[in-house]
Amino acid sequence: MKITIVTISYNSEKHIRQTISSVLSQSFTNIEYIIVDGLSTDTTMKIVGEYKDKIDLIISEQDAGMYDAYNKGAAAATGDYILYLNSDDYLRGDDAVETMCRRIAEYESPPKLLAGQANVVIDDVIIPDWRIPYSAKLTEKFDPMLPSLLIHKDIYTNILFDSNCKIGGDTDFYLRLRKLELFEISFVPILMTCFRMGGVSTNTQKIGYYALEKEMFLYNLTGDVSIKRLLLNYTKGMTKMLCMRILGNRNYYLKIVYPLYLIRRKML
Repeated sequence: MKITIVTISYNSEKHIRQTISSVLSQSFTNIEYIIVDGLSTDTTMKIVGEYKDKIDLIISEQDAGMYDAYNKGAAAATGDYILYLNSDDYLRGDDAVETMCRRIAEYESPPKLLAGQANVVIDDVIIPDWRIPYSAKLTEKFDPMLPSLLIHKDIYTNILFDSNCKIGGDTDFYLRLRKLELFEISFVPILMTCFRMGGVSTNTQKIGYYALEKEMFLYNLTGDVSIKRLLLNYTKGMTKMLCMRILGNRNYYLKIVYPLYLIRRKML
């Protein structure tokens, strides 16, 4: 079995060394590692260059955004499964990939989507009890975490992300998989990655836009538009933006999102 790991980056000098090191230290040896950079203007590529002899493919060119970069990585991937590990996330433990591969071998037929767990990190501190997803039920109800999701080549060589998406391409991808009845997801309660809470989700200028983008995804699939749903998602986004500005990112996640996560976990 071969696993392709794709890391996309743009001005990622702060964390990309940890991301790369977590991949190169894996006990599982049959890993193809691809880095796709969107012409960073900081020292990202200098750091990547230090590991160039151990990275299978480095792409550094202008792209149309993160989902275009994902697609470039998928187009070059030759593994049985692909894992999108972003440049601010990292694998949790040197045996993370090997453990997941052992679980894959236990299935009679290889799962199309295998979801492990991502441990949330805030300000470089791991929140031990914050695991996404926490259970199989939550995996089926909510979108899986892309940095801890192994995607079989039967999917990634045929269905790609919409490169026109700015922030919600993951949601669009999962919606299309569900429509095509390809959302066959298996869950294993294994901590695979550490996920830094934030990224594009903390960009307050894009939060309102995401409500419009999500409604567009649903319209493209169903042909229906719900003003009520659009206003609800927009209101949620604006509430999030206001809380983040008042409390700051750290307090917003620790004092609002984390308690809500614990409540949801107990209810489902």
